[in-house]
Amino acid sequence: MTFLPIVTRELRVASRRRSTHWARIWAVLVGLLVAGWIGLASRQTPSQDLGVILFYVLAAVLYGYALTIGCKLTADCLSEEKRDGTLGLLFLTDLKGYDIVLGKLVANSLNSFYAVLALFPILAIPQMMGGVTSGQVARACLVAVNLLFFSLAVGMFSSAICRDERKSLSLAVGLTLLSLIGSPLLGAYLSYLNRSAGFNDGLLLPSPAYACFLVSDLMFQRKADHFWICSCVTFGYSLFCLLFASLIVPRTWQDKDVRQETTGWKATLRSVTDGDDAARREVRNRLLSINPFLWLAGRQRMKAISVWFSLLIALVIWMCGWIEFRSDWANNFIYVTTAVILHTVLKSWLAGAAARQLAEDRRTGALELLLSTPLSVDEILNGQRLALRRQFGGPVTAVLMVDAILFVAGLSGLNSGDQRLWSLVWAAGMAIFVVDLWALGWVSMWFGLTSRRVNQASSSAVFFVMVLPWVLFGLLTTFLSWFLWLGNISISGEIATFGWFGISVGIAIMAVGWAKGRLRTRLRAVATEKLGVASTGLWRVLGRRQSTSPPVLAP
Repeated sequence: MTFLPIVTRELRVASRRRSTHWARIWAVLVGLLVAGWIGLASRQTPSQDLGVILFYVLAAVLYGYALTIGCKLTADCLSEEKRDGTLGLLFLTDLKGYDIVLGKLVANSLNSFYAVLALFPILAIPQMMGGVTSGQVARACLVAVNLLFFSLAVGMFSSAICRDERKSLSLAVGLTLLSLIGSPLLGAYLSYLNRSAGFNDGLLLPSPAYACFLVSDLMFQRKADHFWICSCVTFGYSLFCLLFASLIVPRTWQDKDVRQETTGWKATLRSVTDGDDAARREVRNRLLSINPFLWLAGRQRMKAISVWFSLLIALVIWMCGWIEFRSDWANNFIYVTTAVILHTVLKSWLAGAAARQLAEDRRTGALELLLSTPLSVDEILNGQRLALRRQFGGPVTAVLMVDAILFVAGLSGLNSGDQRLWSLVWAAGMAIFVVDLWALGWVSMWFGLTSRRVNQASSSAVFFVMVLPWVLFGLLTTFLSWFLWLGNISISGEIATFGWFGISVGIAIMAVGWAKGRLRTRLRAVATEKLGVASTGLWRVLGRRQSTSPPVLAP
């Protein structure tokens, strides 16, 4: 038998895929775009200093990509097979657990690995500009590959344990964040308790992020042993995750016996989260009278409770910081950071929730059955919209109230000119928050309907609604500052704020019009299609249908 047969097959299949080559091309284009943008933004910086800035920005982008793409690609590769019931078929053969785990790892990570490799030559450009040595470039490349392997392994570990896509991705992200910031936060807290002892650098070694800061020559000369130890610890994390996944996959593929307990702690927990029989009956009758799809998508009370509970935890953490560091905590930087984190988390959460219901209903065939009933497409879409309002309406209102409190708290310490800009920025941020939520609901519904995976649908919606406006705003301000610099004119804060608001709102309105039109005209057609090649890639984004005719074979 061939050693690692699935890995061998996936490598052969990937060598014939066009996406394998396009991944490297797009990675190079993005890297060159970032490098060009930094060059324009730092046009007055000396070449040597510009090389240093360019190196660290490119390295940060590379590290961020390596950490995020791994969890996204592998967090659902095994759990999807469990839900479809196909994982057990592989164990009817001579395949072992490590064959399946490594095969899935290669199948889902090859393009990302090639993309990382394609960025290495761009990372070496600052070396030719001066200020960066070949050792720094080599260490940065090593750290990037190590981080990519680590994030892929953590995603594989989570996928081997979980069956639900959302739980698997949440576990992968949670483990990654815990490994990155867990030990540094513990060290900072211990040093705060015992100020005379100082910070213990040994507590930074378990964090994969520590190696990123040891890449520079100055830090590496002082703590070369820390760099290699931290890199080995991160690599050890990866090996442990893959080993554990290989051992547990043969024992977790079976279907679980789903039973509703009538006694014990499970029944008590269910009564707390969903209510008793009378409460559930009352909710069912009330929601069905409004919209049948609202009952289907919004009957679980725990969805809204989980959002409120997360906000409560965030409030407790923020109050602990205010009590402990009151003199350093009450400043505008903390206020803005708090608002940005709350907005980002809530918008990302809504994107996943909006995509999940239609995606699951289409995968199970329930959506096709619903369309055979007297329910119209507009009633289904309205029910989903009401379910999102039921889950996120209260938390969104609470976050807006927190924004108002933070705005008033930061307004008092500013002069009249800064108060005007502060008020304008906060008003624009709160308005964009509401508009983005509105846009994410519609765009995520369309992507959830046309994507194979919920995580893929939500990440696509987040990119188009949340990330793309910032990219366009950054490019616009860079080019405007370049041309205005030729005329000795600077961009004021008010003009930049209006530009940010206009770009964000404009993209959101166009995205809503596009997604709403697609949903209303093509929901019935897409719901009856099989999830295949036509639901992925650029054709999925554009909402077009590929030809299903058989390929023409050459004689």
